[in-house]
Amino acid sequence: MVNYRVLTVTSNPLGEFEGRETVQNDLEVLLGEVSENEGEIVSVNQVLTEPHILLTTVIYKVK
Repeated sequence: MVNYRVLTVTSNPLGEFEGRETVQNDLEVLLGEVSENEGEIVSVNQVLTEPHILLTTVIYKVK
Protein backbone atom coordinates (compact mmCIF):
# COMPACT_ATOMS: atom_id res chain seq x y z
CA MET A 1 0.00 0.00 0.00
CA VAL A 2 1.33 3.43 -0.97
CA ASN A 3 0.53 6.40 1.25
CA TYR A 4 0.42 9.95 -0.04
CA ARG A 5 0.44 13.24 1.85
CA VAL A 6 -0.66 16.64 0.66
CA LEU A 7 0.87 19.81 2.09
CA THR A 8 -0.53 23.23 1.27
CA VAL A 9 0.67 26.73 2.15
CA THR A 10 -1.18 29.96 1.41
CA SER A 11 0.87 33.11 0.75
CA ASN A 12 -0.13 36.70 0.22
CA PRO A 13 2.84 38.17 -1.66
CA LEU A 14 2.12 41.91 -1.63
CA GLY A 15 5.44 43.56 -2.44
CA GLU A 16 7.49 42.27 -5.35
CA PHE A 17 10.63 41.50 -3.32
CA GLU A 18 8.77 40.45 -0.18
CA GLY A 19 6.48 38.31 -2.27
CA ARG A 20 9.30 36.35 -3.85
CA GLU A 21 10.94 35.88 -0.46
CA THR A 22 7.67 34.68 1.11
CA VAL A 23 6.99 32.19 -1.67
CA GLN A 24 10.55 30.87 -1.52
CA ASN A 25 10.34 30.44 2.26
CA ASP A 26 6.98 28.66 2.00
CA LEU A 27 8.32 26.27 -0.64
CA GLU A 28 11.42 25.57 1.48
CA VAL A 29 9.18 24.72 4.45
CA LEU A 30 7.14 22.29 2.35
CA LEU A 31 10.22 20.64 0.84
CA GLY A 32 11.78 20.38 4.31
CA GLU A 33 8.69 18.53 5.53
CA VAL A 34 8.96 16.08 2.61
CA SER A 35 12.66 15.56 3.34
CA GLU A 36 12.01 14.89 7.05
CA ASN A 37 9.51 12.19 6.12
CA GLU A 38 11.85 10.68 3.48
CA GLY A 39 9.15 11.21 0.89
CA GLU A 40 9.24 11.16 -2.88
CA ILE A 41 7.67 14.24 -4.49
CA VAL A 42 4.91 13.43 -6.95
CA SER A 43 3.69 16.95 -7.73
CA VAL A 44 4.33 20.62 -6.92
CA ASN A 45 1.63 23.09 -7.95
CA GLN A 46 1.22 26.82 -7.52
CA VAL A 47 -2.04 28.63 -8.25
CA LEU A 48 -2.61 32.37 -8.00
CA THR A 49 -6.13 33.20 -6.85
CA GLU A 50 -7.79 36.52 -6.21
CA PRO A 51 -6.94 38.80 -4.51
CA HIS A 52 -3.26 37.92 -4.84
CA ILE A 53 -3.32 34.73 -2.81
CA LEU A 54 -0.80 32.10 -3.89
CA LEU A 55 -1.61 28.49 -3.07
CA THR A 56 1.41 26.16 -3.08
CA THR A 57 0.68 22.43 -2.87
CA VAL A 58 3.12 19.51 -2.66
CA ILE A 59 1.95 15.91 -3.02
CA TYR A 60 4.41 13.22 -2.01
CA LYS A 61 4.68 9.48 -1.38
CA VAL A 62 5.51 8.41 2.16
CA LYS A 63 8.06 5.62 2.49
